[in-house]
Amino acid sequence: MSKAALESLTRGAAVDLGPRIRVNAVAPGPIQTGWMDDELVNKVVPSIPMNRVGHPTDIADACVSSPHVSHGGSPAKSSRY
Repeated sequence: MSKAALESLTRGAAVDLGPRIRVNAVAPGPIQTGWMDDELVNKVVPSIPMNRVGHPTDIADACVSSPHVSHGGSPAKSSRY
C-alpha cells in the first residue's frame, strides 16, 4: 500500500469512526534497520529534509509522544483534526 493510500484510508477511518474511536497512522521515510548500505544512505540523504535517514527509535518516539495517545483514564486531546 502506498503512503498516499494509507493516509487516505486513515483519514476516512477517522471520519467514519471518530470521535468515539481515534485513528492514527505513522508513515516514515527511509529507516535504517540494517538493510541500507552506506552507498544507498548517501544516495537518499540529500532528498530527506532532515538530511539523515531515520532510526527505529525515531518512530517509537513519535508513537509514544503523539498528542493522540492517552496515558490514563481520560481521552487524549488533539487540535489537528
